[in-house]
Amino acid sequence: MFKKEWIGLVLVAAGILLAVLLAFFDTFIVVGLVGATTVFAVVMWKLEIGISVLTFAVIADSFFRSMGGLGGLWDELFFILAIVSLIWRFAKEERIDFNPTGLWWGVAGFFVVALISGFTSTLPYGHIVTAIRSVIQGAIIYFVIVNANFDRKTILHLISTLILCGVIAALYAVYQKMTGMFTPQEWLDVEEIVNVTRATSFTGSPNATAGFLALLVPPAVAMTLKVKRFWAKIIWAGMFFALILGLYATLNRAAWIGLAVGLVVLAIAAGKRWWIWVMSIMVVGLIILLPGLKERFISMFSEDFAWRNVTYGRGFRWSTAMEIFKKHPFFGIGPGGFGGAVAYGIQAFGGLYVDNYYLLTLSSYGLAGFGMFLFMLVSNIREAFKGLKNAISSDRLLVAGLIGGMVAFMIHLVAENLWQITPLVISFWLISAFAFALGKTKREEHESF
Repeated sequence: MFKKEWIGLVLVAAGILLAVLLAFFDTFIVVGLVGATTVFAVVMWKLEIGISVLTFAVIADSFFRSMGGLGGLWDELFFILAIVSLIWRFAKEERIDFNPTGLWWGVAGFFVVALISGFTSTLPYGHIVTAIRSVIQGAIIYFVIVNANFDRKTILHLISTLILCGVIAALYAVYQKMTGMFTPQEWLDVEEIVNVTRATSFTGSPNATAGFLALLVPPAVAMTLKVKRFWAKIIWAGMFFALILGLYATLNRAAWIGLAVGLVVLAIAAGKRWWIWVMSIMVVGLIILLPGLKERFISMFSEDFAWRNVTYGRGFRWSTAMEIFKKHPFFGIGPGGFGGAVAYGIQAFGGLYVDNYYLLTLSSYGLAGFGMFLFMLVSNIREAFKGLKNAISSDRLLVAGLIGGMVAFMIHLVAENLWQITPLVISFWLISAFAFALGKTKREEHESF
């Protein structure tokens, strides 16, 4: 065991080592090395600190990728570190009770089908690996969390930090909207180009930001209703309001549709069927009352929207995906073969984005891969409902909110490729893991949180 008497010796040794490094290497390299070593040591000591960093994935991803170089690999490095930390945790506690949960079958099944799809395609092996990894690597963090045996208080705090990240992203989006940030033409309808701003926040895309915020609104609603203290309710109501304003600032239509469904699922999962009307009226009312949002929905029924939809819009891209599926019905054209960020890397089909992750999966992995992807999503919901069933009574509303957020995200996938955006996928797996993990906490851990 580490003894207190050694602290002075360790500090002296660390100082000497730092001086030697500064003498022979660039300061920037030394600072990076020290920072990486510190992060490694902290996460090995407290895995929950590493997970708390991942709850800020949307902000962290923006920061690390702006650095270039290895910054773009920050998520993979964190996943590896989390695995090592979990193994160390098992060794310290002399545990052998690793629980893959029922989700394992969905992840493993998709992996096998994806490999078959890749081997039957003509795509480069490196490209195939990148595409498969983009779909299932986020599950790593799920398995880490559900096996870390975090206590209830830790899980509640991690959920809170994830929602706090959403609030920060939302407030930044509101700031962009208020200051009239320039919006690229491809994110606007023809009549909107001159006078409409769609906020992008830290993700660089209004659609991605909307997907992230819609994922967090149902848990924020649940937290607002769950907490008992008056000031806690005021604070959580303010956070919910900030998320809604941020979602509005993106002017994304699909996210609001996903949110409406997610809130309905929250009401059903919570056993409060009469909330369905309240939630539905709230979402519809906001769409009607918020300036510019109603107009965006109405524009979907215009002749101009219909023409653009079938020429080079979603209608055209969706029909292209179906044509590919008809030619490759069983295992698709191959992982990363069409419709998303991975396919864009090799300019497959001119780098065309399909903007429907289900059709992307159908065309790239065929009916077998599509079925396994749906099975993986359904397994997420099923395991989350196990968490709902096993959670203590004061946490069931929150678990219902987490499930509602997951459903909102899944609905949004019909209109966007959100599953290929790393920080959003991380956030989804975090939500899913927290929902299951709350059902594993000890019954005696009752708190007023």
